[in-house]
Amino acid sequence: MDVGTETEREIGNLIHRFYWLVDHGRAAETAEMFSEDALLTYGAGAPTPGDLRGEAVRLAMRRRQEMTGLVTRHVVSNLMLTRRGEDRVDSALLLTVFRSEEPSRNPVPHTVADVEESFVRDAGRWRIERRTISPVFVRD
Repeated sequence: MDVGTETEREIGNLIHRFYWLVDHGRAAETAEMFSEDALLTYGAGAPTPGDLRGEAVRLAMRRRQEMTGLVTRHVVSNLMLTRRGEDRVDSALLLTVFRSEEPSRNPVPHTVADVEESFVRDAGRWRIERRTISPVFVRD
């Protein structure tokens, strides 16, 4: 089933806005982008591997905003969308993360990860229902 131009734009904007907010010290604002029972999975190699669900996802986003010494930039590429129903879309993308807690801000990528997501439309608004971040390359 075709995703459609409008849906592609809306979900693309949601993904890019999420990472922009995280990268600019406003991660707490991303909490509203998740569905009520969202599942967020960080795979092996992530800074904090494991599963978060529901309110724990929103709490993690608020805590991320408090990490003021951590500077990141998330680069999203290779976005592919697949419609799973009228109000459901899955995505796959490649995420390159630049990360530094040091004054040098060494510009070498910290992580390259595969990200798989499911989105659900609730009251006319797309929300992240499931996100799995699977690091492929991690700088030591």
